[in-house]
Amino acid sequence: MEMNNKNNLVTVYITNFNYGRYIRKAIESVLNQTFQNYELIIIDDGSTDDSQEIIEEFKGIDNIEIVYQKNKGLNISNNIAIKLAKGKYIVRLDADDYLDENFLSILVAKIESDDQIGLIFSDYFLIDQNGEIQNVFKRNSFKKAKDEIILDMPAHGACTLFRIDAVKEVGNYSELYKCQDGYEMWLKLINKYKVWHIPTPLFYYRQHQSSLTRKEKRILNTRISIKEHKFNEVQKKPEAACIIPIRDLKYSVDEFAMEKILDDELLIWILKQVLLSTFIKVIYVSTSSKEIIDLLKKVDNSDGKIKIHFREQKLTRYNVSLADTIDSLIKDTIFDNNISDLVVTSIRYPFLTHKVIDDAIRTKHLFRADSVITVRPDNNRYYIHDGSGLKQIMGFDKFSILEREQLYRFSGGITVTDFNFFQQNKKLIDGRVGHVIIPQEMDFIVNTQYDLAVANIIAKEKMHVF
Repeated sequence: MEMNNKNNLVTVYITNFNYGRYIRKAIESVLNQTFQNYELIIIDDGSTDDSQEIIEEFKGIDNIEIVYQKNKGLNISNNIAIKLAKGKYIVRLDADDYLDENFLSILVAKIESDDQIGLIFSDYFLIDQNGEIQNVFKRNSFKKAKDEIILDMPAHGACTLFRIDAVKEVGNYSELYKCQDGYEMWLKLINKYKVWHIPTPLFYYRQHQSSLTRKEKRILNTRISIKEHKFNEVQKKPEAACIIPIRDLKYSVDEFAMEKILDDELLIWILKQVLLSTFIKVIYVSTSSKEIIDLLKKVDNSDGKIKIHFREQKLTRYNVSLADTIDSLIKDTIFDNNISDLVVTSIRYPFLTHKVIDDAIRTKHLFRADSVITVRPDNNRYYIHDGSGLKQIMGFDKFSILEREQLYRFSGGITVTDFNFFQQNKKLIDGRVGHVIIPQEMDFIVNTQYDLAVANIIAKEKMHVF
């Protein structure tokens, strides 16, 4: 149908694929907005359920346009909406979510007050498949000084209001990707415009079995690709030195360095991945072990990329900071002037990959972090004993999920630190600390012989292809 040509301030578009069960609620949440200067575009992406029948109930309403198309995917649908949009601002609503009646009025009022804001988003309610509110998710606001903020936690792609000229300025959405449109657009805009957060829950985000957020591996791989594509715009590529520290083999879990996964010692297994890194130019194995040194002599090192740093015995003790070993290595070594990053990896995580190493380096530069670590989200409950018994910590008994209270557990064994930052501060993880979430299979750690046996089983099944 043809739309009214009135000058709508906001374009809202709903993308739908087989969400007939929910789409009426989504549409009505737009129609019931207290702010009425909008147009609504409904894009049905080839649904095979009763979605079309429900959508047709809204045909003929003055400010609604309906688009039916064969399944084209999210980002193509995003760009179709941008092409059709007549609004100054644009926001996507997924068909299984819905808006608070004041969503548009509050977000539009703020973005209209500051033409430097490129995108604006709010807190939100988490609901289950039946619409029951489970929690409210509260984001951190960006109220600190600019040099104290690290913008590596993007807003949702849906229910974020964008200045449409800003979206067009950065080339709309890349159609290379099937998900993570919010991450891509966030990365494109954060260095050009302000981002703004409204500390009020103004939409309802549904979590159910078919939610895209449950497809973790696909999401994380897409994020790697998005950052890689964005990083190609960087003129000067970073060069990194990798350090693999190994403690005394007799008294630590590093004894597994000489144990084998399939046909390779664990150290060699890790080295093979590190050698595939795009950015690592030199690798230092820091050890006091004669066995390790003898093992490395058997490795093909014709390009001289692998070097041995003799780690003093006193630096291998558990009560000595790893930063002391790194500082000792730097003092003992003439580093190339082009080295910008220090990468520390652990032999205890056999399933780390060079792709994640490179992603951690890219993340440091794209978000201007001082250091980056690999992590896993941790939603377990934790307790401390205060003398009168166990007490739950970190607010897990609260209804609200606060971003500042989310737990992330160091995992994957990768730390990237700015070389100059380390020299000045003698700390590996400090300053503005960014993060990379690793997939679950890379979370596997070798602490015991049992772990080593399991790692061999996994390796045989996967043949180290992740």
